[in-house]
Amino acid sequence: MLEQLTPDPQNWPGVDPRWSCMAQVISSAGVDAGYTRTWHYLDNQQVLREEGLEPVGIVLAVHGNPTWSYLWRSVLAAGINAENPWRVIAVDQLDMGFSERTGTVRRLADRVRDLGDFTQHVGLDNTDLPVVILAHDWGGLISLGWVLEHRDVVEAVALTNTAVFHDQIEKIPAALQLALNPAIHGWGTQKSTAFLDVTLHLAQNGGLDSAVYKTYAAPYRTAELRAGIRNFVADIPAGEATASYTDMVRIAEGIRDLHVPAFFQWGTKDPVFQRRYMADLQERMPQADVHRYENASHLVAEDEDIATPLFHWLEEQFLWNHTGRQAHQLAREEQQLHTDFEPLISEVLRRASDSSLAVVDMDSRNETQIASTLSWAELAQDINRVANGLEATGVRAGDRVNLMVPPGAKLTTLIYACLKIGAVIVVADTGLGAKGLTRALKGARPDFLVGIRPALVAARAMGWPGQKIAAESLPAVARKGLGVIASVADFSDTRENTSYSVSP
Repeated sequence: MLEQLTPDPQNWPGVDPRWSCMAQVISSAGVDAGYTRTWHYLDNQQVLREEGLEPVGIVLAVHGNPTWSYLWRSVLAAGINAENPWRVIAVDQLDMGFSERTGTVRRLADRVRDLGDFTQHVGLDNTDLPVVILAHDWGGLISLGWVLEHRDVVEAVALTNTAVFHDQIEKIPAALQLALNPAIHGWGTQKSTAFLDVTLHLAQNGGLDSAVYKTYAAPYRTAELRAGIRNFVADIPAGEATASYTDMVRIAEGIRDLHVPAFFQWGTKDPVFQRRYMADLQERMPQADVHRYENASHLVAEDEDIATPLFHWLEEQFLWNHTGRQAHQLAREEQQLHTDFEPLISEVLRRASDSSLAVVDMDSRNETQIASTLSWAELAQDINRVANGLEATGVRAGDRVNLMVPPGAKLTTLIYACLKIGAVIVVADTGLGAKGLTRALKGARPDFLVGIRPALVAARAMGWPGQKIAAESLPAVARKGLGVIASVADFSDTRENTSYSVSP
């Protein structure tokens, strides 16, 4: 039986033990299709929940060889931020870190499938949150292979020192040539800790702290536990004769059509993934923003603070869905709008006896025909009726109300009614599409959603937040099925007469 490991996160410097997780994942295909494999990963989700933070998105961090999820501890910590919270999942690939030793030789294609099995298991394949890939070393090629198969969920790519293509005409870096030399390969990568030690000594600025060094080496303390290191090196696609060369070319060419934001953080003193590999990536993904660290080497995450620039960049990319500082600022601005509109509200309600025309609705099928009209008196009466009904339903000053009603008299009445109560109106841009709209609404987190029937159907299907209020009359069966607690059409004329039903 192969030697296996038990994680001991209490003794990992910089790691919150609550991050350490295990998962039993069924392999879908490849070298061990049908087997259930044990994965170890670091995930800050529990801490986010305990601190009441709703993440803006998810960062999936993938290590290379011979590191493991410990590489990303600073990113996991930085994601727990009240102003810009992100869930960060850092995975240990099979045969690496504290994940299961499988006893099989895993090629590039196998590792791409492995990652797909894992992400499906943890729910990343159908999340409503934007997913960002973060990778280093050979994790870059593996994760980008996964990205090409998950274009519908991945919305950005962040890479540190890595490579996605090697032209067989050029020689691979000297350190890798040595590791692949048949006379050295087995001894240097598995029988001894030579490859591991050389990699860990690539850290600049005095090298790694002894406790950090010990933690990196912990899952590779015996030759049996280092088999994954050996197999990883053996799979380097140095030429066409290498088993994974074709898959490397396919992935490298595929990312040319990957039109998502990209961010590269690069240590320029790296003797392995040299500047030519960064230049190749920039040619394939010209949209990328690049942050060079002139004093950093291969382990750029150890040499520099990569987390702060990463989350600043992510904040810029996903500002519209930001649930922290921007959301609070938006709420303040919306409350100020209410104050600014108070004179207008008063003016409308003051004209409660004015029979002159206030609102005209045109026929949607024939824009030359008038569908309906409201006088100032009728508008004022309707505003009072709807405001009273909303309050009876539970809407209070400061509550966020999402109005999903087409322009017209109904929307006008609802806007003024919300302003009268002091509720904050959430504007939903349908131009974002269903997926984008879902993310925007989950970021805005309205307390109530007032909508026409198609909007309520979409809200039910997509899980949009907020208690549901119908903008029109609905049959009892439809109300129950859509989770509607009240209908604007049933609101009474006065506070005292509340004969309409409010569902429990």
